[in-house]
Amino acid sequence: MLFKITNLENHRSTHCGVLEFLPNNEQICYVPHWIMKQLDIDEGNQIRIESVHSLPLATFACFQPQTKQFLDITNPKAVLERFLRNFNCLTKNDMISIEYLERTYQLLVVDLKPANVVSIIDCDLEVDFAVPLDEIQTKGDENHCSTTIIPLKEREGNRGQPDYDYKCGFLRFPRSIEQNTEKNPSKTFQPFTGEGNSLRKK
Repeated sequence: MLFKITNLENHRSTHCGVLEFLPNNEQICYVPHWIMKQLDIDEGNQIRIESVHSLPLATFACFQPQTKQFLDITNPKAVLERFLRNFNCLTKNDMISIEYLERTYQLLVVDLKPANVVSIIDCDLEVDFAVPLDEIQTKGDENHCSTTIIPLKEREGNRGQPDYDYKCGFLRFPRSIEQNTEKNPSKTFQPFTGEGNSLRKK
């Protein structure tokens, strides 16, 4: 069962599943703190809950970590995929919290396909990361709104970062290649060249 939760005051909304039903007749529901923060509600505020009959299955989701420390962990995709097992659906522009190794990481849902609200139950979901928010702010980039997506694979590879596109049977030896090498041949790496040194002079 999927539901849409809306704050009646500011009309913010998100979507979620059900953890459990309580055996009482009171019109009370308990939601996680991150949902309360997303909807900008406090304990005791009134919300509207609507049943959602069907949502399209997700095929792609892009998340933007708010700090680059999340991408420094050993396998951020594996951590995210494990965390998403607790979710039934995703809503674009939601901010979700991930707790890992006694730290809390904030991730913004910046893009979803094929719709802005999708179900992630029994689906093949491709996950990607946008450039972390603090890294964009450090570079002074003003175009860091939620609709601007810079896939992680377009960034410069970090040493020690796993290659998630690796295929068995292939060996890769990546090198940093200077751009415009045709215009600047002097900057092109030339193997087996140099002045050379000798221990004994003639």
